[in-house]
Amino acid sequence: MLVWLLLMLTTSPAAPQDAFTLRCDVQAWYDELAQTVLQSRTPGDIDIVHGVFEADDVSFVDADGHRHDWADARARMLQTLEEPLPDQLRLVLRDVKTTSNGAVAVIRWITLRTSTDSEGRYGHAGASHPVATVVTYRDTLVQSGTAWKLKMREQIGAPETLADKLPHDVEISRCGS
Repeated sequence: MLVWLLLMLTTSPAAPQDAFTLRCDVQAWYDELAQTVLQSRTPGDIDIVHGVFEADDVSFVDADGHRHDWADARARMLQTLEEPLPDQLRLVLRDVKTTSNGAVAVIRWITLRTSTDSEGRYGHAGASHPVATVVTYRDTLVQSGTAWKLKMREQIGAPETLADKLPHDVEISRCGS
């Protein structure tokens, strides 16, 4: 049932008619990806996310320019299962352009957590703070039938950490410009 639901949620028109439609279509795909990632708590869930949202030969390029295949990325994702669950995960589309077989998108992957600052890095030791970690990626998306699939994800720059202040784009329109 979960696989069927995920397949239904990731379908999209084969050829978006205009820039606004493309933007809304791709942002909706990222919204579904974010919700699915938040609910993924087992190795099997990670494999389902890969099967539904990523091309079989997906690759990832880290901030240092090193390319990683799915096996490398899966190992890292398994490590995240041991981390505290985020309060929110937002994948905010900054830019998207059509390509001959899909699209290239720039997104901000925003992970929000409430953290107890035992070391006093953000103020009084022991106080709780909302902490946002922001990573910018350039994604190459392809169409597989009527669904978008991630073909390549390239990290742009170092992650940014914000305490007691949310990034402004957490609250922007989901598919507005």
